[in-house]
Amino acid sequence: MPIQPLEIYEVEETGELVLKHKYLKEALNSHGAIMIVNHNDKEIVLWIGKGATTRAKFAAARSSRRFLTERSLSYRVRTCDEGDEPDWFQKLFKIKIAKRSRDEPPSLEVLAILNEMKKELVPEGFEREACIISRDFYVPVEHKVSIVGKDTSSIKFEKSSYLPEGFFNLPSYAYRPRLLVRNGKILGLDLLVNYDASARDGINMDLLHEAKGINSKIQAFKQEGKKKDELIADLKAELSEKNKDITKLESNIDGLQQEGGKIDKQIESLQEKDELIQTLQDENAKFTQQIKDLKQKTSDKRYLLKDLQETLSDKDSEIERLRQALGRGKKRFENQQLELVKKDQQIEDLQQNLSKNEKLLERLRQKGAKMENKLEKLERRVIVKDQQIEDLRQNLSKRKQEIEEKISVIDKIYKELREKSERVEELEAE
Repeated sequence: MPIQPLEIYEVEETGELVLKHKYLKEALNSHGAIMIVNHNDKEIVLWIGKGATTRAKFAAARSSRRFLTERSLSYRVRTCDEGDEPDWFQKLFKIKIAKRSRDEPPSLEVLAILNEMKKELVPEGFEREACIISRDFYVPVEHKVSIVGKDTSSIKFEKSSYLPEGFFNLPSYAYRPRLLVRNGKILGLDLLVNYDASARDGINMDLLHEAKGINSKIQAFKQEGKKKDELIADLKAELSEKNKDITKLESNIDGLQQEGGKIDKQIESLQEKDELIQTLQDENAKFTQQIKDLKQKTSDKRYLLKDLQETLSDKDSEIERLRQALGRGKKRFENQQLELVKKDQQIEDLQQNLSKNEKLLERLRQKGAKMENKLEKLERRVIVKDQQIEDLRQNLSKRKQEIEEKISVIDKIYKELREKSERVEELEAE
């Protein structure tokens, strides 16, 4: 099934509905109420702005019921406040808005059928409310024209851009359908309505049922408090008067038309008070919820206080442990002070010993200075001796070299002598 566009109406405080051809986001007004007709989910959504007056809220509730009654729709009514929109409300932004369209004039064939319907006599007390021709739905529209300062009006049937889908709750005493048949073919369906008071003989039962419903609501709201009790008392008084009016209506049906206006006003007053009771009940529910929240917060505070008390007890035990530790620390401090006194005495003794040692060190320094002088003299003598030793080493080296040269000469002489000796021996042997 294709998605049908939304119908958006701005609700005036007088209860008048003004059709808006804007996007839903642009149509929302914080200072008023908006009625959204969603044919896809068969529901009417009443969006209440934060700055909407109480009168505007009641007007929105009345207008929604009147809208359903006038269009004979069985849609549910849902309400949401600005700033507290549920998730399902956000989905409405994705649906298109009904566009402004001009009604097309009927074709010649349709005009001929309409003329045939007009020729048919309408029963006394009935009026033609709408008719169905082929696949189209036509409604009577009053056209006013001013000619030479005089206003004249005429009623013409025009094709309706709105097609009410779903079931229709039509009272049997008010509506009567009629078929227009020619040559075995259905040309159209004529929907007649009776606004005459003599034909509305079932209104007494409706009023009785409505009075019973109001009485049951009054019984249910008796426990709501002193203000509601006073309001219920007023409603009971008005209900008693209405019951009297109903009794009079049952005994004198001919006077129903004159009394109808008063009864309608009283019914509207009862409806307004019923809405006021509903509003008070909602406020009471919110107040009850706030009390529950406060109780929950109080319970949470109690648990928190208990936790704090346990924490405080733990802190007290910890403080006691710290006190004991502090006592032990004081004893240690006193012992350390005694030890410190002993250390001070030892330091004083050490300082005296140090003074003695410094004097001894001074003496040793003086002796050391004398020893250094002696060492310097010894070093000088050692240097002289080292120089003498070096000279002796050089002399020895020279002598060693001379001896080695002499030894080499002796070796040569020895070799020569040996050779000569060998020659002599050879000569002797020969």
